[in-house]
Amino acid sequence: MNFNTILRQAFIALNRNWIRSVLTILGIAVGVGSFICVIAIGNAGTSSIEDQLQSLGDNFVWIEAGSRARNGIRTGARGSRTLVLSDAHAIMEQVPLIKSMSPNVDGRGIQVVYGGDNWSTQYRGVTPEYLQIRRWTLRLGTFFTAADVEAAAPVCVLGQTVVENLSATKIPSGRLSGSGPCPAK
Repeated sequence: MNFNTILRQAFIALNRNWIRSVLTILGIAVGVGSFICVIAIGNAGTSSIEDQLQSLGDNFVWIEAGSRARNGIRTGARGSRTLVLSDAHAIMEQVPLIKSMSPNVDGRGIQVVYGGDNWSTQYRGVTPEYLQIRRWTLRLGTFFTAADVEAAAPVCVLGQTVVENLSATKIPSGRLSGSGPCPAK
């Protein structure tokens, strides 16, 4: 049998069973398309997770006081106040492989007011190293400095959610004087 005979017989068979042939081609096309879509979705999810991990920084370690139970009631991870600022400094001095460190304190239920709007949010008190550790960038303005921390200057950095909920897109960057303990910076 030569090649022309094989091709002619194949076309005759396809022509006799044309519905089966079309459905087979359609099945193959749908299978290949769905495989490509699954791979694309997997790659998008992978890159999203990698971006989140990169924002944590290299060899990121988070240390916080453990929870305690008093009279059978668990107070949660932030219920204990056994870690203090001197502990953070001691860790930095005694562990030579630590490149950078930022102690922090968290709080909830702070009311932020700008113009006629107000928003209930949470806060995190950190040092200037926090920005570098988390590999974050600021969209507008500058981060506070070590001198601001030493002087207990009334400055803060607003997150995008707070800015959007306060319609505060025109908050000037830089130091502000005015009411409240934490003007925008």
